[in-house]
Amino acid sequence: MDLTTMIPMALDVVGALTKASGAQQGAAVATQQAQAAAQESTFEAQQLQSQSGEMIAAGQAAQYEQSRQTAMVNSSALAIAAAGGGGKDPTVMNLIARNSVEGSYKGAVALYNGEDKARALGMDAAAKNFQAQLDLQSGAAKASAYQTTATSALLAGASSLYTKYGMNGPKNADTTSVDPASADTSGAAPFQG
Repeated sequence: MDLTTMIPMALDVVGALTKASGAQQGAAVATQQAQAAAQESTFEAQQLQSQSGEMIAAGQAAQYEQSRQTAMVNSSALAIAAAGGGGKDPTVMNLIARNSVEGSYKGAVALYNGEDKARALGMDAAAKNFQAQLDLQSGAAKASAYQTTATSALLAGASSLYTKYGMNGPKNADTTSVDPASADTSGAAPFQG
């Protein structure tokens, strides 16, 4: 093989390897991007779960505060009634009972609101976890496509090399060919088969 044959062949090999290497790098980048996106979604899901717990705690604290205020109002009402000589007057007791019911209701609403916000945040967290799974699946699919492209580039390069420099040697324009019309057949016996 001479230098004029080896240089194009070497360039073809380098070109095929470069295409394959680029596709493999693309696969690695797609995988890294998918992992980063999945980590981000997972982190957001963890934050939402944490906020969910905070919402439950806030609802419980609001319920406790409502119960405490109700108890203070009832205690004050009873003390004022007793100081006025009313003692356990039915009207005062009815007011205290109504105040207790209203305080319990407000406390239950505060607890419900906290739990409702926590449920919504929990659903958002589940969606983020699902998104993380989708990110990983998408990255794997992209990486697989890039790997297929790399394999295709290598096979195309090998096919091109075989076509140009295959089993019968290089196919150059400088190979001698004989024109049958100009061949000297003067002393040759015709072929008889």
